[in-house]
Amino acid sequence: MKIFVSHSDKDAAIYLLLCSSLAAERLDLWDVSAISAGDSLSHRLSEAISECQMCIFIATRRSIKSKWCLAELGAFWGAGKKVILFIADSYVDENSLPPQFKGNARAKTPDDLIKAIKAHRNNKPAPNSFCKPINSRKELYDECRNLIETSNVIRDTTWGQRSPDLVDDEVQARELYRASVSLHIGSNKPYHELLTAEKRNDFLNESLTVKKQFPNYQCRVLDLDISGLSIMDLMIADKNRVLFAYVSARHPTRDVSYVLVESEVVAALFLQFYYEAWDISTDILQYCKENSIIQTVVVSGPDEISDDANAG
Repeated sequence: MKIFVSHSDKDAAIYLLLCSSLAAERLDLWDVSAISAGDSLSHRLSEAISECQMCIFIATRRSIKSKWCLAELGAFWGAGKKVILFIADSYVDENSLPPQFKGNARAKTPDDLIKAIKAHRNNKPAPNSFCKPINSRKELYDECRNLIETSNVIRDTTWGQRSPDLVDDEVQARELYRASVSLHIGSNKPYHELLTAEKRNDFLNESLTVKKQFPNYQCRVLDLDISGLSIMDLMIADKNRVLFAYVSARHPTRDVSYVLVESEVVAALFLQFYYEAWDISTDILQYCKENSIIQTVVVSGPDEISDDANAG
């Protein structure tokens, strides 16, 4: 297990002492000395996130004010990697930590940190993979809510025709799901949504309002008419779980089939598809401006995000 140690340059002495303690335990540390003056820091950070399974953050008055340190932390957190806080400054308290890291595992001595690292390594579950069919829309909403509540990053699609009207217990399940979306976005966790725009100004208006209120809500528009196509609707949680639906354009009732998969390999394939679509889409603010779409729907927050995707 390779470990990345995030720290302020002004805390070099603390960093070197801590690294000595970790190296003595034969823990594998990412080599920051490999970064040369001409390197792109963002590129090297991307490499570190890919190679490392854990980030140790040396929390001091200097590091919690460092934009680069916070960027490193946010990148590891967004990738769903384990983050442990090493409190190296008595002036750092719970209130001074970034909101998303309050309650994270932490240590105040090298010995405590080593114990926390080893506990995480020893308790890490074996790689798992499963595939679960979902038999109803109520169960779909329940699974969506579970993914959102147990994940750091959500990548979602809202495209195609409107879903059929809800019945009976589906209404309550949908409201709980929408509440979980609200809490996720409101807690500053990344939520990426990819929309299609065919005759769906209601989606655009609602998402535009949320986008203006919450910078962690990223929304783009894929300007294609896919209403006549059979499609795959997606919700991707972190980098290992995917809930998807196959929606048939030819079947009279659209013949929707829902499946939940936990597999890093399968998730990687869906992520590749998702970001290829993301790359050819347009930011919602730009799209609405270019197409003279005037915001007409006033909403109170992320709880008003529409859930009328094909899977829902």
